[in-house]
Amino acid sequence: MENFHPPVPLEWNGERVLRTARLIEYYDCEEHQIFDNFRRKNAGFIEGVHYVVVAGKDLSKLRMNNPQMQISPKARRVFFWTVGGAELQAKMLNTAKAWEAFKILAETYFLVKVEVTDDDAIDFCTEMSPVTEGQPGFFEHEQFGKVRVVMIDGKMWFVGIDIAKALKYTNPQKALRDHVPDKFKKSERIIPS
Repeated sequence: MENFHPPVPLEWNGERVLRTARLIEYYDCEEHQIFDNFRRKNAGFIEGVHYVVVAGKDLSKLRMNNPQMQISPKARRVFFWTVGGAELQAKMLNTAKAWEAFKILAETYFLVKVEVTDDDAIDFCTEMSPVTEGQPGFFEHEQFGKVRVVMIDGKMWFVGIDIAKALKYTNPQKALRDHVPDKFKKSERIIPS
């Protein structure tokens, strides 16, 4: 996608989420399409898995702590989409633009990286691309395939979603939430090279 600008990171209860307005912009669709998809009986959207609704006192706090979001004072609730919801919306829209945008969002925005804490991990890999500060590289292993890495502040970080997929988790985001302690996580935007 030409001139793709990842959104400012937004997390709700420790999970990266995306506003509906951003989803509409990136998927090049209309607001009614997103909410028509959402209202379909058989769509399978599950609150807390595919989307989050912020209302009441939480919404007031969100407005106060994030004035740059420009949430209307008339809004009673705001929807945010998780990586699962963004994927389900792309599937339902089924346009090349939506799929392309989802792929980029999944790899650059919803991404969670896991710190490499042991230098011996490098010996585990059969091939390693050059890794420079802030630019993605990769490790490759015959059993697990390619796993992206990035150097941040002189430390090597694995791209967590790649690790979870290599380990065959069906829900990589959930696997990262459930199995990786927060001290080994870092959310960072990576601009694809």
